[in-house]
Amino acid sequence: MNIQRVIFSLWSCSVVLLLSACSTPQVRYDYDAKINIANYHRYVWEQAATEATPGGPAFDNPLNEQRLREAVEAQLSARNLQLAAAGEPPDSYVTLAIGTRHSIERDDRFPVRVGFGFGTWSPGFGSSVFFSNDGQYSYREGRITIDFYDANTRKPIWHATVEQDLSYLTGVDAQKRIDAVVAAMFAKFPGDPAK
Repeated sequence: MNIQRVIFSLWSCSVVLLLSACSTPQVRYDYDAKINIANYHRYVWEQAATEATPGGPAFDNPLNEQRLREAVEAQLSARNLQLAAAGEPPDSYVTLAIGTRHSIERDDRFPVRVGFGFGTWSPGFGSSVFFSNDGQYSYREGRITIDFYDANTRKPIWHATVEQDLSYLTGVDAQKRIDAVVAAMFAKFPGDPAK
């Protein structure tokens, strides 16, 4: 009976650790260290170049894109970067992209997989063998990308991206996740006062 409790406790701890790891977005970023970000004060939005989505707008959620834009505006405002007023010349521009696509990967390392196990709740033993003949698998790939450019030279200053599939989230759940992802991205913003 005690071994069942130990195994259940270990399983519970692994699930909690796995869920906490999944909740922290992994940000990939890059920036031009020669540029002083403090020299930028006004920005405008520019449309990011996006790939054609199969099926077109039927697969997009414009509300999540709006939530993303508002979260980015809040982060920029916290860093003293304001949206340029009409007719006011900007010194920078920002692009963002949010989307999901199906991707196909190839994995030919070991086409035969074998599994063994034994029961803890009741006596027994099991095994399985799986043969894969094509080495391909399909998965959903979601991504959020934010780019910051110099308005005069059109040179990139900062780029951040997170692999995040938001296609199943709506309303308050989507807003919370987008806010968390954008906050994690802007933690990598050069000249961030939080650093």
